[in-house]
Amino acid sequence: MFLPAGVLHAYQGGLGVEIMAASDNVLRGGLTGKHIDVPELLSILNSSPHEVRVQRPQEAASEVSYEVPVSDFALRRFEIDSSPVDVALSGPAILLATAGDVTVESDAGSLPVPVGTAVFATAEESRVRLSGRGQVFVAQPG
Repeated sequence: MFLPAGVLHAYQGGLGVEIMAASDNVLRGGLTGKHIDVPELLSILNSSPHEVRVQRPQEAASEVSYEVPVSDFALRRFEIDSSPVDVALSGPAILLATAGDVTVESDAGSLPVPVGTAVFATAEESRVRLSGRGQVFVAQPG
């Protein structure tokens, strides 16, 4: 789902991959040991009712793209099975493994990426290859 700035949200259960625009104004409302500033949160909170649209990704072979109405970021998901998948990059990227046993290869070398960990591809890397079996999310500037 895509939530605009000012909308309170909470993690409920299952796998959640959250991506957000660069910001220094994250405000927490509770349920955390981190700093909570309820008065400031309430001053910027958009509490008007509105529909939250579930993202229906565009699927193409092993790649799924999540379309968002902002240019701050882009998010894709890759399912890797027995065949390696080449991923074109257009700038720096974060690659997050969420299932399986995946290896990321680039001109800089090869690196296994255990589930729950991420690797960073620099802006100079225009392509990476994903191999193994599993799932990888790729986040980049939009």
